[in-house]
Amino acid sequence: MEKLNKLDLRDTDPINPSATSSTVGGDLTPTHSVTTSDPLIDQHRYLSPTRKETVPWPGHTYIIRDPVSGRQITLVRGELSLENHAGDQGGYHWICVEKGGWLGFFDPVHGTYMGRDNRGGYMCKVKHHKGFEFFCARRHPDGGYLLLTQHWDELLKMDIGKDGHKLVETSGEGTAWEFVKV
Repeated sequence: MEKLNKLDLRDTDPINPSATSSTVGGDLTPTHSVTTSDPLIDQHRYLSPTRKETVPWPGHTYIIRDPVSGRQITLVRGELSLENHAGDQGGYHWICVEKGGWLGFFDPVHGTYMGRDNRGGYMCKVKHHKGFEFFCARRHPDGGYLLLTQHWDELLKMDIGKDGHKLVETSGEGTAWEFVKV
């Protein structure tokens, strides 16, 4: 939008370039409005259909959420779970860090890192950022980012378990997570 502000927004007639109109072209005018009852989107107004997607980047804090359900990765009683937004109770802000080119997600409330539990799931119980806590974020063509972890000689994707709350490793599709910068 900043670029548009610097341009002359008058319409130019392609047949007669010197003729101009006093109206702005229709492609800059919204054709409809969007309303939502999603409390996280209501709280963070910058989450609109025209928002720029947020790339997970070291040094920034995020809410990591499933865009389909609107639920977010939350630390509940020491376990990672996909939960609805619970206000200011904590456990769902993740500071993105980097070590050796690998990303990590640190919970500032508990001082622990998200990582693999070596049983096909994920946990947030350790105070170091080593191999099991290393993540790679890959842009999904439909939007969002896959979170990948190394398991021997392959990268596995973080996905939502069958119960809709547990986070699991998969070699299948995985979940394309939305990163909401806070």
